[in-house]
Amino acid sequence: MSRLRNYYTIRLTVDTTQGSQQAQTVVYLEPDLLTANWPRYVSAGPYTNSGMALATNPDGHTRMVLEGPRQGLRGAELYSISPDGSSLDKLDFNVGSYTQPAVGDVDGVPGDEVVMGDDFSVRVFYADGTSATLPTDFNVYFAINPCR
Repeated sequence: MSRLRNYYTIRLTVDTTQGSQQAQTVVYLEPDLLTANWPRYVSAGPYTNSGMALATNPDGHTRMVLEGPRQGLRGAELYSISPDGSSLDKLDFNVGSYTQPAVGDVDGVPGDEVVMGDDFSVRVFYADGTSATLPTDFNVYFAINPCR
């Protein structure tokens, strides 16, 4: 049993010329669950206001999904990572979005789909690794809220 197992408060303080602002959250640390597979490197990490969403595979296992939008000459990337870090899959696509992907069952088939804005379209990534593009007349923005 690890002595580090406990609740911890993480605080971020930003001092500016207009004063100081602070954000904080409480996390539960369970070091016994960590594996040698972490940390994992991703070449196109998520935007600062984005994050990771949880999706269910067709077999019922959970995976973490995140996207890195296009930056410079590098295209956008969607990552799917197993919770223990042993598996990392990457799909390349066009532009991406600065918000985290939405996740849910949109086709009625077992397994969640990952949906995100991609320039003037919506991209749907299916659990089997295929994708579809739904064109729109506007830029889609999910406002940093995952769907379920």
